[in-house]
Amino acid sequence: MEEKQNQTIEAQSDDRSMVKPPQATAEASTPINLNAVVEQISTTLNETEAKPVEQIKKIVAALGGKRAQKLLKRTLEIEENGGMPIYNEQRRRTIGGVFFFLAQRWVDKEHCHAIWPEMYPSFAPPLKWNERKPLIQQAIQQVGQINSARIVLIGRPGRVIEKERVVLASMQVGKHPIGWPKGLPHLPPETTPYVIYITAKHWRKVKPALRDKRDELVVEGYPVYNSQLQAMTVFSIRTTTKVLERTMRDQQRPAK
Repeated sequence: MEEKQNQTIEAQSDDRSMVKPPQATAEASTPINLNAVVEQISTTLNETEAKPVEQIKKIVAALGGKRAQKLLKRTLEIEENGGMPIYNEQRRRTIGGVFFFLAQRWVDKEHCHAIWPEMYPSFAPPLKWNERKPLIQQAIQQVGQINSARIVLIGRPGRVIEKERVVLASMQVGKHPIGWPKGLPHLPPETTPYVIYITAKHWRKVKPALRDKRDELVVEGYPVYNSQLQAMTVFSIRTTTKVLERTMRDQQRPAK
């Protein structure tokens, strides 16, 4: 059973025509009882456990009755011609192992995740934003502890309010971030404003640089959500700009 659930997707058969799926054709007009096909395949493969039987059901649903029967026929042909070795060729695959090995090549990749989620995680549909609430409710049942929390904001501030010892500014995400990791839910259409508190001393160091419209403010700070304003508050502990950072790196670079 372990062999069947951990099928490698490397081709191990010298007879490529036996592994390659046939051209997909339209299903015959005569309806086929898919449950009967599932039972036929499970019985032929001697599969009785719940997990492989459920995988067979999904394979039949993805391929259709006719192609699933052709897949079974191809499996039996391979068995009659000496079988198929596992990847290290130390022994033959079981008949069920051959079937599942071939199925991974016959089933369209978008259906593979539903059948073998641990083997095809990249084909999983991304989490939708409106699906997050029940997952959050599960996660907060056991809340961990944060020892350090920092956020980095990079962009152009809006209106800046300068007081004697502190400066306030606001920013918000203007567009979807570049390089968004696959699998994460897409950001909601509404944007969250960020209110930034910067010490006057730190602001005086970056204010001249920001006169250049091409430069951007870089704020690293401690984030707190303000429920009254429905905004994130960020208390800056490091304030610079992209140009100032680049200049500092150039100065620290050893001379050639």
